[in-house]
Amino acid sequence: MVNILAYADDLVLLAPSWTALQQLLDKLQVTAGDIDMCCNSKKTVCMIFGPKCRSKIITYQFPNFTINNEQLIFVNEFKYLGHILNNSQLDDADIYRERRNLFFRCNSILSENLTRNCHCQRI
Repeated sequence: MVNILAYADDLVLLAPSWTALQQLLDKLQVTAGDIDMCCNSKKTVCMIFGPKCRSKIITYQFPNFTINNEQLIFVNEFKYLGHILNNSQLDDADIYRERRNLFFRCNSILSENLTRNCHCQRI
């Protein structure tokens, strides 16, 4: 089972339950302390992915997670390695952002080429 995704100084912890994630956070805090590092609780957020089948939802409310004795906030979406993740498990926001970036880049290229190739004369 994969429960840690890491890239440089970005880390994602995955767990099947509230208890399991709090245990991972506790282990992270101890391990980080052992190597003289700490977690920035202001930049650390939690997101819950519910089951696809609504009848399997047990609760909508969870206790706050803590790290370094500070409570972490719950979010519905966040950006990880340039991609927008959300708890609805849809890619719509990320696809919209990428489409906007594509249009911006295309318009920049077109504008640059038109400016270079435009030979306007004043009359």
